Amino acid sequence: MNDNIGLCPYVEFETELQHDKPIRCRPYRLSEPDCQFLNSQIQKWLKQEICRPSNSSYASPAFIVDLPFHESTPRRVVVDFSHTINSITKIDPHPIDQMEDVIKRTAGKRYNSKMDIKSAFNTIRIRETDIYKTGFVTPDGHFEFLRMPFGVTNDPSTMTRAIKLAYNHLAPHNVNTYIDDILTSSDNFRYHLKVLYKIFEATRNAGFKLTPAKSQFAFSEISLFGRILSQEGESPDPESTATVDRYSTLKSIQEVRSFLGFANQFRKYIRNNAVIAKPLTNSLKGLEKKISNASISLTDDQQRSFETLKNKITSSPILAYFKQGLPTFVETDTSYSGCSFISGSERKTSCYRICITLFKRY
Repeated sequence: MNDNIGLCPYVEFETELQHDKPIRCRPYRLSEPDCQFLNSQIQKWLKQEICRPSNSSYASPAFIVDLPFHESTPRRVVVDFSHTINSITKIDPHPIDQMEDVIKRTAGKRYNSKMDIKSAFNTIRIRETDIYKTGFVTPDGHFEFLRMPFGVTNDPSTMTRAIKLAYNHLAPHNVNTYIDDILTSSDNFRYHLKVLYKIFEATRNAGFKLTPAKSQFAFSEISLFGRILSQEGESPDPESTATVDRYSTLKSIQEVRSFLGFANQFRKYIRNNAVIAKPLTNSLKGLEKKISNASISLTDDQQRSFETLKNKITSSPILAYFKQGLPTFVETDTSYSGCSFISGSERKTSCYRICITLFKRY
């Protein structure tokens, strides 16, 4: 076994199906370069004992996803379980932490650290009786997973269960987890180092390994979930906002939907976001979701909406953290187009910092 990937002893991945009638799909047709990349990844998985050859009656197709904005993995092998076992899997009700709650518990401290578990999903062994259900096909073979793959129903819940078992005893030390990330923050450097030692010990006991390139230790600010967190507050990560440049024009319904989905990530930082975006969102009214390739010509109002949102995204303010006990203000506004709510609190400089923004269009 390749020991570059850990093995967690705390949980096994289980897949309970609504019925056990096999579902088989043909392999997707791939280009020659994609086939070569796919085969090289399969060979790596076989060596690491992440998968093995299969005679399973289940077959989900594998394909390649290009992630040009992802530095560490610009290309990734993905198995499409959506039309096979995902469609008949019973949902695991184990709760997954809310991202905003994790940020709230982590933010506002002097020293911040985050750690990423290496190939986290692949550290979870699949229950022996469920392995055959993960069967997948390529143009050159039939395989099945021995470790939990990415993209199958209930893998976030299973990963959350494992990481909670590994680190929940450190919660009193302000150690927080989200899927495969470990976070801690404190105001005292010596104490911070002691907590990091406890995290490393828990990581070793859980059979996990950390990814140095995706980890940060004792920083005054860290990048987390596409945001920059510091003592002052939170703001969008410049690496995230910089990708707005890929939207030079909007020429199709799909491009409008894609841009609005991208811009929606930053809505909390943009005052009157819903009102600004209204001309663009109105362009999608009455259209079926399946209509995507249809061309569109933006009106002057829609073009202004597009340009304004792009400018606002790249010049977003820092939102302060709400602190109980400080003087607080609430500002509301309404018009024929929408309504807004802004809350902030006073700082030592006697000026007010915005903490929360909410906007809704009519």
